[in-house]
Amino acid sequence: MSNHTGVRIAYLEVEVNLLHWVELALIRWFNPPLNYSVEFNELNSCDGYVSRIAKLREEKNLTQRQIAEALGLDVSRVRNWEKSRDGVKMFVRVAKLCELLNCEPKDLYEAVEPEEDAEL
Repeated sequence: MSNHTGVRIAYLEVEVNLLHWVELALIRWFNPPLNYSVEFNELNSCDGYVSRIAKLREEKNLTQRQIAEALGLDVSRVRNWEKSRDGVKMFVRVAKLCELLNCEPKDLYEAVEPEEDAEL
């Protein structure tokens, strides 16, 4: 661990029957880069689903900031998606809807030109 900067060690006293769940929650929150002892499926509270956005983003050599700017979002939103803190339920629902309708997400909407005479 001496090769890694910013390493901190902390402890928290919890009841034994809660230890597993507290550990999962803390690993999910802090996302420590050296902790591979927990199955990723255990980390997500969204019915066993976990975000693959970070993996896909890294494969495209994109940063969280680049993703956020391309989508007109704050980078914290992308960070939360990647850590399965937010959005996973929505993504799962869209995927299930697309499976049900036998379509792709882009098929669920279409761009329309605003009418010049339309009232705001």
